[in-house]
Amino acid sequence: MDTYFLEAVPGLLTYPDMLIVDVNSMADKPKAAAALAYDPEKDAAPQVVAAGRGRLAELIEETARKNNVPVYRDENLALTLTGLGAGREIPPELYRVVAEIIAWVYELDKKTGNDD
Repeated sequence: MDTYFLEAVPGLLTYPDMLIVDVNSMADKPKAAAALAYDPEKDAAPQVVAAGRGRLAELIEETARKNNVPVYRDENLALTLTGLGAGREIPPELYRVVAEIIAWVYELDKKTGNDD
């Protein structure tokens, strides 16, 4: 039997700069996904707004894709973020790697004309 967990905050889709970090499932590991949101004017650090494994990770990714949220793949980071759980700020030791992903999202937005 697959095991999953999901912790989500209400209003998940109200975060305009949310992104997903996920990993493809392997035979011995369920898929993991985490959604991040960051508003530099309000937040001290990016927030995990949804996190899940297994079927719930797939639902997080499907929701992101339907809403044109960029998907960044990194197995280790996805597992770390799902371990933090939703509603938590990322810890200082993840600032650099998450900053690189945010920069990637901004560049992607510029290329696609979504840099509101």
